Amino acid sequence: MPRGSCIYWADLPTLMTRLDAAARWITVILNPAVVAVLAFLFLSGLQTEGSWRWIVWAVILGPGIPSLYAVTIYMVGKASSVFLPDARQRVVPLLLAAVSCCFGAWQLTRLESPPYAVHLMSAYGLMALVSGIVSRRWGISLHAAGVCGPWVVGLVTVGSGYVWALPLPVAIGWARVRSRGHTLVQVLVGAILGCASALVTWWLVSKLGIDH
Repeated sequence: MPRGSCIYWADLPTLMTRLDAAARWITVILNPAVVAVLAFLFLSGLQTEGSWRWIVWAVILGPGIPSLYAVTIYMVGKASSVFLPDARQRVVPLLLAAVSCCFGAWQLTRLESPPYAVHLMSAYGLMALVSGIVSRRWGISLHAAGVCGPWVVGLVTVGSGYVWALPLPVAIGWARVRSRGHTLVQVLVGAILGCASALVTWWLVSKLGIDH
């Protein structure tokens, strides 16, 4: 093959290896817990006085409790990874997350946190509940759900400026398929769950008048 803009066939194995490595790093670094923490920080902008109080509560009651559970069962040897590759092992921490997120949403209203914080915490609660039920039979992508949810919350509560973040869900979805952590269908269903949870809880929280 003549040299030019085309990739040499001999270079393909190296390229494929680099893509695999990139997918693994994206999966590890941008896991659902990390994305949740970043989502609360970016949505808050750390601009309001006393925002650190509700952010701390959001991190503990949102990604904190289920992550602690996952790390614990990994450290005692009951799971091969903190990401719990066996979908059935995710049921308990997800249902635990659903309860902690519901309590977290209530706690955030007491702390007079911004509406988008309550929306996001509520969305995580609904995502966790549905994912926990589904995980008994099927491995839905928590990575996809966990990044699409806050992205939609940002769009509907803060503004259309969050469209710029679209490459992030796309990259994470690609990484999960590329690393063979999930099938394309599992990633797409996870993304739909994240978007739907954000929209449903946005409507519900708005209906309840939590708009301080």
